[in-house]
Amino acid sequence: MIVIACVGLFFARDLPTLTAWYTLFGLASGTTLLLGLVMMADITPNARAATTLGSFDAVIDLVIFIAPLIAITASGAIGTEWVLVLAALPSLVAFPIALATRETRGEEKS
Repeated sequence: MIVIACVGLFFARDLPTLTAWYTLFGLASGTTLLLGLVMMADITPNARAATTLGSFDAVIDLVIFIAPLIAITASGAIGTEWVLVLAALPSLVAFPIALATRETRGEEKS
């Protein structure tokens, strides 16, 4: 959904459309964070759960802070629309990796 929202933001030309795409982007980002925390809690041993989840959350918070700064810097050189394309690239890289992971497809570890 993040990739779809980024593509929609790329083509948005008025405030209502921009608001709708940003709403989808926010929901997708929030869902991704929540699912990431759930998966981290599931695979982390109980003794290290607090440390792992705290570290994961700290990295996500850092990314949320730094990414707009990078986007503002890059938008002057390449334009605002292309910053949204750059934002979608990590998702496009992560998607085939997730598909290649056996657990993602519902197969058991051996």
